[in-house]
Amino acid sequence: MLPKGIVGKRFADVTLKRKVQVFTMAAMENTKLIDKDPVVFNSNQLFHRIVCVLRSADDPEGCLQYEWAPYLPSLFDDVGLRARRRRF
Repeated sequence: MLPKGIVGKRFADVTLKRKVQVFTMAAMENTKLIDKDPVVFNSNQLFHRIVCVLRSADDPEGCLQYEWAPYLPSLFDDVGLRARRRRF
């Protein structure tokens, strides 16, 4: 599936807008549409994160009640990276 703007152009003349993303074939297998946006996920990494968080095999729902984030949300505020507190 090619965007309409690149058909018939030389490779050197092709420019893509930021919203037009290129995914590898491997990533296309792990892509789901969430709110009309393609989201690529790594199922192996997701499995390992869930296994690390599980405390027992009886409670798999307990680890899925929180949002998974690629970074610790406590490090950031509404603007960006939080300033550290100085200890005197």
